Amino acid sequence: MNTIDHIGGTHVNQGALWRAKKVMPPKQASSIQWFGLRTCHYAALLSFLPFSVLYLPVYTNDTAGVMTARDITLFVVWCTTVTILVSKRSLSLREHHCIQLCALALLPAFLGILASVSYDSASPLMRDFFQLTKRFGGSSILTIAVFQCTDRQRTLLAKTAVIALFIMDLVPLTPIYNWFLLPQSVNGGIVHMGFIEDRNAGLLGNPNEFGVVAFLALAIALGGITGRSAWLWKLFASTLAIYAVVSSASRGAMAALMCAGLFLVVNARLSLVKQVAIALAFFILIWAGFEFSDTYKNRMTNALSGDTSDVNFVARLDAQEIAIITSVHYPLGVGLTNIAPATEQYSANSLFGLTSSVGTSDSIFLDYLLATGVGGLACIVLVFRLAWSLVSTKVSSKQCVYLQAGVIGIAVASLSMLSPASVFASPFFFVLLGLHPSRK
Repeated sequence: MNTIDHIGGTHVNQGALWRAKKVMPPKQASSIQWFGLRTCHYAALLSFLPFSVLYLPVYTNDTAGVMTARDITLFVVWCTTVTILVSKRSLSLREHHCIQLCALALLPAFLGILASVSYDSASPLMRDFFQLTKRFGGSSILTIAVFQCTDRQRTLLAKTAVIALFIMDLVPLTPIYNWFLLPQSVNGGIVHMGFIEDRNAGLLGNPNEFGVVAFLALAIALGGITGRSAWLWKLFASTLAIYAVVSSASRGAMAALMCAGLFLVVNARLSLVKQVAIALAFFILIWAGFEFSDTYKNRMTNALSGDTSDVNFVARLDAQEIAIITSVHYPLGVGLTNIAPATEQYSANSLFGLTSSVGTSDSIFLDYLLATGVGGLACIVLVFRLAWSLVSTKVSSKQCVYLQAGVIGIAVASLSMLSPASVFASPFFFVLLGLHPSRK
């Protein structure tokens, strides 16, 4: 900075020249700009998960729908992450895998446009594109965004998942929950908060979403928080998650927890004490559900016994059968907004005959098959395949076991619900995938 250059026989003090011009040397200015970019990137990530469970509308557009604080923050994350990647001379193998994941998650939104055109050229193409992007593909940038953080920053980010879980658990129990009422377009017409027919929906307006997001937040806490106080944060997250799953009476969330727990108990990398603690936690979960919630008890009993008198259970099977029948006739898909009219003509052929048309099949795989065709379904399958590879690299870490359990659990839950393809669950899913300690 203060070197003296010899130019034409004259000694020039470069530092004095920069001070005379009242500007910073290029290297120093570049360092400050890089620090500012990183700070903005990290601040946006820290605020994103809490914003994901709070409905804070900022702007409304007929095509894009309601833009919320979550959407604005996600846009900032996209900008900072792309800038960081472009400024690098080379990318690691893991960063390449994250980019592949992002591309696979975004591709169904483009395939949805083709599906809408093939079914009805008058379909609202851009509306379909924005809805599919907001539900799933847009949040995929979070995986590579989290990877850009340091280990300490990722620990703090994992703690924000616990804070988000705390917010969506307890805010509905206070008078201020009316500040965050959801519009019908966000979650398919359910606008209630708190308890719906004795099932807790938290701030999300849907009990199943509430239970699955709680599961993902718990997986993030267990796999991402390290340090001296880690056990306290994990205990707090476990308590909140058990309350959420039991009070939501979500069979999908319970299946996710059970499969993840079974994976953890039989995994050799965990100590016997931790395996016993996990088994005890699941015993408490099941006991609390059957002891304190009649709704939970009835729903779990009906699911285990295969009782066809459960209207919700049978209606879901009916919708999924109609979705499969319709997909046979429209292998390229029908587009997101055309699902109901497209399935109406085939509803009479269903086994149970309970559904006149399908708004959703309550399965991410069948919904994407119906909306975006075979190509969209293939993308979702590959996303889960790549997600497993991202949390299963050869780096030896006990924390990775919890991340793997989270992927297993959400894959099981997705068979009977849209998660992680929702505005609430997708951020937690993609943050989970970015927490692996591998730097290669």
